[in-house]
Amino acid sequence: MQSGIVHRKVARAERAAQGWPADRPLGDDYTAAATLGISRSKWWQLVRAGDAPAPVRVGRRSTRWRRSDVMTYIESRPAVRISNEPAAA
Repeated sequence: MQSGIVHRKVARAERAAQGWPADRPLGDDYTAAATLGISRSKWWQLVRAGDAPAPVRVGRRSTRWRRSDVMTYIESRPAVRISNEPAAA
C-alpha cells in the first residue's frame, strides 16, 4: 500500500500528463514540465537559470505558474528538428 504522500504525487503527475486545462489559469511544476515534455528537475533548472517564466507564490511553500506565461514561453522557443536527415543548407 502506498503512503498518502506518494499516492498524491502519483495522482498529481498523472493529472499533469493529461495536459493543462484551459480553464485553470495556474499550474504547478508537474503541469508546467509535462506541458513541455520535460522532467520536473529540468523545469526547475530552466526556472533557476532564468530561461523559463518566474513562478507566482500562492503561499509560503506553494509556487504556481501562469498558463499564459508558460504558453508564451513555449511559443518563443525555437522549433526542435527531430530527424536523422541532414538539414538543408
